[in-house]
Amino acid sequence: MIKTMTLLFACSVVATAAAEPGQPSAASPGATLSFNGTAYFHRWSSQGQNEYTPQGEDDLSAWKSMVTINVHDWARTGDQLADLANRVLGNYQATGKVLRTDSRPRTKDHEAEHFAAVILGQPTFLEAVFARVLLVDGHGVVVVYSKRFYGAAVGNEMSAWLGKNGEPMEKALMAWTGLPSLAALAALPQAKPAVAAAAPPPPPPTTPATPRAGAELALSKSEAVARLKSLGYPRPTDADQFVGAALQGRSDLVALFLAAGMPVDTPNRLGDHAFLMSISGGFIEVAEELLKKGADPSLADGNGITPLIELSKYCDETALFAAVLAKGVDVNVRSRGGQTALKEATAHDCTEMVRLLKKAGAVR
Repeated sequence: MIKTMTLLFACSVVATAAAEPGQPSAASPGATLSFNGTAYFHRWSSQGQNEYTPQGEDDLSAWKSMVTINVHDWARTGDQLADLANRVLGNYQATGKVLRTDSRPRTKDHEAEHFAAVILGQPTFLEAVFARVLLVDGHGVVVVYSKRFYGAAVGNEMSAWLGKNGEPMEKALMAWTGLPSLAALAALPQAKPAVAAAAPPPPPPTTPATPRAGAELALSKSEAVARLKSLGYPRPTDADQFVGAALQGRSDLVALFLAAGMPVDTPNRLGDHAFLMSISGGFIEVAEELLKKGADPSLADGNGITPLIELSKYCDETALFAAVLAKGVDVNVRSRGGQTALKEATAHDCTEMVRLLKKAGAVR
């Protein structure tokens, strides 16, 4: 049972984008859902993240309750789902206060499911988060119910609400069967993809063209902010979307957020950093650009997985691996699960990485 408590602390900012214009009609699959007796309406989707709020809470800078459905295509098995749940929990532990965790064991008909209740917040609000991690049609899904309390001193209000609603909310979330189909979620209006800046006039024929892979948009900060807003990202300080763009390999959006003033190591509300997430997603070119922009290659996730440990699985990416080593990172860091870069490189038969690690002083 979730215990009542007064919590006054600061952690990473939760920032969400405004509702995307032209929402689907209420009759469209996935446009509405019912949770715990309340109707929720689709407000925004991008990169597998889908946000719903009740009637009258369409302003996503001031919502009070939200249902968020995150689809993680890479999690396809029970073991991968457990890995997803551990990552979610580890990041919650790093950025908030975990109140309760639980798991439903695997049965012959269903994979195990996982649950966490957490408090997140900043000086101007506290947020109660109830997260359920499950497999849906062979895909990892994290369903989150969030309740926000705005104000500088709302700990008592939050504690009173948790005392009354914490346990019932957990039961409602774990018993919920109203999840839209993954096809319906994928069909929802998405935040518009970034488009390239208008191309300059072509150079004279005598001048050789020298395009550079991953070239950044030549935009001022105000231009980048305007471009993000036009694409459905009205909050250039939204670290959730910035880190999510890196995880999905969206180099266009990553460049826009950086040009708009986003510090390269800003964590999302789970404590994830763009550099590590781009590697986790397999988007090495994005990671290379982030490193050039000053990303700290020593920043680990909530489970202690560092970029070096994560990168040790990609045997062909020795150039980025050497660049990370050149930054002077600790090659013997051990994650909470006992992983090290040397162990990972050895397990995946990445012989060149093993050689580089031992040359840099790796001994375990």
